[in-house]
Amino acid sequence: MNTPQRASDISLIAGIAGEVRGLTDAEEDMIFGDKIDALLPKRQNASADAASRKIGTRIIGTRMGTFDNTTPGTWQDAIGLPAHAIAFQLLYANGSTTQTTHIAKAFVCSQDTSPSNTITSAAQATFTSAGVTANDATIPVTTQIQEPSIIASDWIGLDTVDRTDGGNGIMVVVRTYIDTAATISVRGNGGNDNYIPWVTEPNGLVWISRRATGDATASFGSGTTNLSQTPLIGIRYVLRSGQVITLGAIGDSITQGAGDTYIGGGWLRRAALLLSAANPGVVYEFANLGYSGGDPARFAKRLSNFLTAGVRPTVLFSANGSPNGVQTPITAANISGLRRAFGKVKAEASTRGIPLLVWTMLPVNTSIYAWAASDSLRRAYNDETRAGVTKGDIVIDFGAKLSGVDDGTGQIQMAAGKHADSIHPNSSGDDDLALLAVEAVKKSVTIYTAGALIS
Repeated sequence: MNTPQRASDISLIAGIAGEVRGLTDAEEDMIFGDKIDALLPKRQNASADAASRKIGTRIIGTRMGTFDNTTPGTWQDAIGLPAHAIAFQLLYANGSTTQTTHIAKAFVCSQDTSPSNTITSAAQATFTSAGVTANDATIPVTTQIQEPSIIASDWIGLDTVDRTDGGNGIMVVVRTYIDTAATISVRGNGGNDNYIPWVTEPNGLVWISRRATGDATASFGSGTTNLSQTPLIGIRYVLRSGQVITLGAIGDSITQGAGDTYIGGGWLRRAALLLSAANPGVVYEFANLGYSGGDPARFAKRLSNFLTAGVRPTVLFSANGSPNGVQTPITAANISGLRRAFGKVKAEASTRGIPLLVWTMLPVNTSIYAWAASDSLRRAYNDETRAGVTKGDIVIDFGAKLSGVDDGTGQIQMAAGKHADSIHPNSSGDDDLALLAVEAVKKSVTIYTAGALIS
């Protein structure tokens, strides 16, 4: 990611989804107004925080699906990084309540060209459990698909190499042989989650998943079909130089970016790109723990599973609620449930020392949920969340940003031109949310005793 010399050299989210427009004066002030590269998050444990700013985490969504692995096979995941790294940790997930997944072997390497079926100088992953280190590992079952079990490999020393093909991004390739001869749990819910656009992500942040039959860790053969599913849920890396700030987010399809060109990226990815462009020497990564259809009552446990596995975002975004947690019409009991669910997320982040940035619940069009006058309960809950700034909360008013008109029944619709399907922001909507997220990150690295409302 090259850093422009002038704000006008940036096109807003340039190339991210094909829409290119210049920054307005207000947007330039929002992104470039502070020298945020010099303002790094301040937490209680300074030494741990300094170490964490060398570790980046990439996760592009956490909704789980199934894959027929009756004939065992090898996945190849080619991932583009924004900077050079010297070590890696592989993250695997299992959303099944009945079927474990056995990783027979896994390797990681760095390539100097765009991904191919030939890799060189691969380093084998090891896994340590109960003090025993092995070349294989079993991903245990979980109790609920929205709360997948997570395992992490040991750190793998590997120095990345420069690209020689003129391509963008540092290329890392992971090969994972799964010898469980059964239907297994993978990231990506079949035909509902389309990750293929990541193959041509224009900012060097590609994620290309392919599969070959059998143990193809040494020679991948003819596995050239791009897939939207993989058992590799994420990757962590240690920067060779400079600092990294990982933007984490927990939530539902709005977080996952279901209406965005790049599902699993959404507004979070767009914010990371803007921040990286504005701050030379600082890499902004994104760990998107969004789950389409996710029940807010499951957010805290899903977050806990990832944090326990070692994922540690520098800051964490969370919605105060979700349409998945309410009925039609909305009831006061629904709002109480959202309040309890968010309280658990807030407690999880607080006990881990992670600054939390909360965003207000978006409106939904009547064609999806006919909330009518009961939408007033959502709006009142958002008012309650906004009032949290008096207690030191940083609140991002996504709900107001994408609010349109009242349909005549008392229900606010989504802003025209900002949604993909009457419930999910489209790429333009995610552009708007990304700008607010940028401002919130700036506040989070400078304000720890006073709250702020970002609108």
